[in-house]
Amino acid sequence: MNLKLDTVFRSKKPVIAMVQTAAFPRSSRSKGLTMDQVIESAVNDAFLLKKAGVDGLLLQDLGQLPRRDTAELVDVARFSIVCSAVKHEVSLPIGINCVWNAWKETLAIATAVEAQYVRFKTYVGASLTPFGLVNGCAADVAQYISSTCLVKPLIFADIQDRNATPIAQQTVEREAYQAMKMANADAVLIEGRSPSETIIKINDIKKVLPEAIVFVGGGVNFDTVDDLIQSADGIIVKSCLTEDGNIESPPNLDIASAFMKKVEQVRKNEISTRSGL
Repeated sequence: MNLKLDTVFRSKKPVIAMVQTAAFPRSSRSKGLTMDQVIESAVNDAFLLKKAGVDGLLLQDLGQLPRRDTAELVDVARFSIVCSAVKHEVSLPIGINCVWNAWKETLAIATAVEAQYVRFKTYVGASLTPFGLVNGCAADVAQYISSTCLVKPLIFADIQDRNATPIAQQTVEREAYQAMKMANADAVLIEGRSPSETIIKINDIKKVLPEAIVFVGGGVNFDTVDDLIQSADGIIVKSCLTEDGNIESPPNLDIASAFMKKVEQVRKNEISTRSGL
């Protein structure tokens, strides 16, 4: 069984908010939190984001950086507990990403908690990341899903991630074609070094693949959301929902609610424009 975007999200052009876990006990970036405190923090963030009106959540074990493409079993178990708690406490669609590109761990957790989507930072090709060379995981993901997953989660594939350098220099539309047509990604995620570059990349992809589902993978804020959400099929956000703009800070309810009100207005304006009202 394959999930579809319009059956997972209640809104057109969904807003997916990141829920990033604090560092687990004894990890290199640990701040002394117990697992109960890590779980409580993630659940509280998820509740707040739901109250603000986001359409979905993407859980990421950001506190476990630096990591490349595998995770320790104890970290997988801990992250599974966090994801399960959020899934059972907050009634929103959820996705999973084990940093940086721990594809097998991501899929294992998604299968265990019945997450609706997963994110892979290097899906096709290969990238030089801050933590070393990471190979694309598309072939491994396809084999794992066919042998293990009763329900195939939506695959969100980052394209030309701004925090990594592709080994093979290709156009963004060519890489999107490989991800979607050759490797069965359901959506590609784009994040340029500026809003204008992001929009150019989205348009380039849409010219070659008009049916492609393209999300903005980051870099969205109050000033750029109007243009970006009009160009894209959805957005992923976090830092713009915090008080200090730090991706590792907790979301602020007033800020997140104001952001979602702005998104709703953009959506309404777009519907009115299409209807000729």
